[in-house]
Parts: sequence; C-alpha cells; structure tokens
Amino acid sequence: MGSTGSTWFAKLLNSHPDVLCTHEGVISRVHPAREYNEDDILDFIDSLQAATAHGAYRAIGDVGSVWMTHVSCLPAFSTAILIRHPARTLHTRLRVFPNDQSYSEIAEEVARSIRIAWGLDLYAYEPIDQIFLNDLLVFASQTWAMNKVDLWIRIEDLSDLEYCQSALESLTGIHYPASLVLHARQNRVNVRTDPSLEIADIMRHFSRRQRNWYGELLSDAATLFGYNLWNDERAAPSFEEDLRADATNAS
Repeated sequence: MGSTGSTWFAKLLNSHPDVLCTHEGVISRVHPAREYNEDDILDFIDSLQAATAHGAYRAIGDVGSVWMTHVSCLPAFSTAILIRHPARTLHTRLRVFPNDQSYSEIAEEVARSIRIAWGLDLYAYEPIDQIFLNDLLVFASQTWAMNKVDLWIRIEDLSDLEYCQSALESLTGIHYPASLVLHARQNRVNVRTDPSLEIADIMRHFSRRQRNWYGELLSDAATLFGYNLWNDERAAPSFEEDLRADATNAS
C-alpha cells in the first residue's frame, strides 16, 4: 500500500552489497506512461526472476511493484506485506493527492467491491473521498494475504534493531550488520507529513464522513494487524510477534 515507508525500506534492503533491490521498478519500465496494468506487472516479474546480474548479487528483488493477487503466487521469491498505521497512510494520501494523482486511477472492480462489501456508491462522492475509500479497501483487503506471504511487516516495528535484522534476513537470506540498519534509521527518506503527529491530531485532518468510514470499516482489519485505530498503542499481540521472539532468542 502506498505511503507505508516503502521507499525507505527498499533503500535499506539495497544497502547490503550482496542485495539488489529496486523500488516500484515496474514504473521505470512503463515510463513515460502514468499507469500500468497486469500485463506490465507480469512482464516485470518475469524480468526480475531472470535478473541474475551475472551472479553479482545473492538476492534480487523489488518493493512495491506487484498487486496482492500476485504476491501470494510467487514461489520463486520470499514475499511480504509492508504496512503502516492506517491513519498515517491516509493522512499522507490526503496531503499528497490534491497535487499528485499519478498512478491513482481507481479500477471499476474496486468500485464494485466497495459497493458489495460496504454498500457505498463510490461515484456518489468527490475524488478525495473516492481515493480515501479506495485506500480503506486496500488496507482491509490485505488481511486476505496475511497467511499467503512469508511475513508481514509493520514499518513501525523496524525501529527495533533485532526485529529489523530478522525481517531482512527472512526476505533475503542474508544477515544485515547493525551498522546498516542504524544508519538507515537515522536517515528518513520521502517524508511528506510530520511523523511526530499523534493519531488524535491526524484525525482532525479527516472530515467527519472520513472519520466515520475509518472507524466503521477498518476496525477488524486494524486489530488483525495489531493496530489501535485511535492511537499508536498495539491493539493486541499479533502472530508477527513470533518473528520478534525468534530474533531475541537468536541473539
């Protein structure tokens, strides 16, 4: 999902000399087009799978170029879902969308899914509310893939050194020295909203209708991912705690 810290995470993965990780590499393949389709994604996956780089790297991958329907069907790759507190991703979207709608076209099947799942007519609302509902659906639908990927990663949890190293090794098969992780933690990239804002402050940037949708439509999905919708505290322990426990035991 957009605005999850994927640019930073791809840069972190790519910081190891034995790893080549692109970020939304499919976009560079279709440029200067402002959108891409399933055929473009499948072509990109094929090219990535064949990208041996003459054996220069032990792991090659990408962050952000495939849809969830693909990520659960890629046995040649280690796969993960990267998530961030939904209030923060939505806040970034609301901040950016008025001036940048690239790669934001909403497919007809999304409108149909919103109508079936939530009884809402997407086209009855203005564009900013349409994209807000689209992002609510994207976040909620990620629960479908929770058990279909190798791991899912809350971007907030990567501030824990041992957890971050364990997640990186799970994806690449390669140990990342603490120095690489600590350097990345000290160097944020692509910051478009104030990271110090409390969730309660972010709520004030939502309209009343958006707050109602947020609370009603995301409560189940947020809890499954261990998020409390209204603050930064964990809602409940998640199965991703097993990965953190493994990292602690290994250390």
